[in-house]
Amino acid sequence: MQQFTSLDRKIRVCDVTLDLGGRRCPLPPRSGALLNLGGDTTIRCPIHPKVKRGGGGCREAEAGRRDRKAHVEAQAGAVAWLAIGRQSRPKTPQELVKAIKDSLMALDSQTVAEVKALEKALEEVEKNIVAMRVMLTGDGEAEPNADQISQLALEICNQDAIPLFFDNFPILGWETRKILVQCWSLLLKQKVDSVFCCAQYMENHLELLDFLLACYDNKEIAVHCGNMLRECIKVPTLAKYIVDSPSFELFFKFVELPNFDVSSDAFATFKFFEHYEKLLMSANYVTRRQSLKDSSKNIQILAFDIFKIFVANPNKPQDIKIILAKNHEKLLALLQNLSPGKGDEDDEFEEEKEMIMKEIQRLARLQNLTS
Repeated sequence: MQQFTSLDRKIRVCDVTLDLGGRRCPLPPRSGALLNLGGDTTIRCPIHPKVKRGGGGCREAEAGRRDRKAHVEAQAGAVAWLAIGRQSRPKTPQELVKAIKDSLMALDSQTVAEVKALEKALEEVEKNIVAMRVMLTGDGEAEPNADQISQLALEICNQDAIPLFFDNFPILGWETRKILVQCWSLLLKQKVDSVFCCAQYMENHLELLDFLLACYDNKEIAVHCGNMLRECIKVPTLAKYIVDSPSFELFFKFVELPNFDVSSDAFATFKFFEHYEKLLMSANYVTRRQSLKDSSKNIQILAFDIFKIFVANPNKPQDIKIILAKNHEKLLALLQNLSPGKGDEDDEFEEEKEMIMKEIQRLARLQNLTS
């Protein structure tokens, strides 16, 4: 008996069976020919005694036909078992990232020149991106593996796959872009050894943020890239870069683009109001309407989110306590009329507001603060 190694499986050849990863595939008794199992793996099936001549060679001819048929059946069976073995073992995070990277790199100018080759390459990319989502979110039957997710995020950074995500984004299909956006949101949140490695990668490659912002100029990918950009600016260091970057001024162009979807998405990203007067003077009706809406209720709610941190802090400095106590009447009047603007009721908001108002009232009753 001999052993042959193909990938991670050991293939044993004996007179009657072919063992592939614990599964046994019948090997016809008459074979005696080279059997190619894919790649560089080739084995010779056992050679059985020849059939004696007789009857004008008919018996030998019949045996030869049976041998050839058996060889074909054996080869087909072996290849089928190998395929099953390959499908049953999912890729490791390192293997998956390499597959993603290789498939994205295949989308070069030579591939684009051939429609069929491009379609095949795009299918391979989509298959790998879907596999990445399964590793991040699970397959509906099994929960995702936390260690694998961390390793996946680390490998994506180590193998420099992130620039390939962005560079090839325009050529990907709509569904693939959508899945990649979902994956990107999850990857940015993955912490490896107390470090958000994908966020750190972006900090070290800030030009990728400029690329995402500039994608608003391409209406085909603007909304997807806008989603990815908003995930990035949840990281304080990345948000600060955008504000300080010359690219920030492009927002004032993007929010006035004639395409409603693009301009609306740009507004969803645009949360800074330093140059709001320019927008209020715009000749574009949608721009003026959005600017006026954002400059009223949204600013009040954002201001409340900051204000409540100061009030709810159990270790407030004495100066903060004095200011809150002395201005309690005005503050309580403002809070009384403040609503989230998302409907008649918002339980969470009302609970927070009530807690803040009670704290201000408590401080106002302390004589050492109001005297």
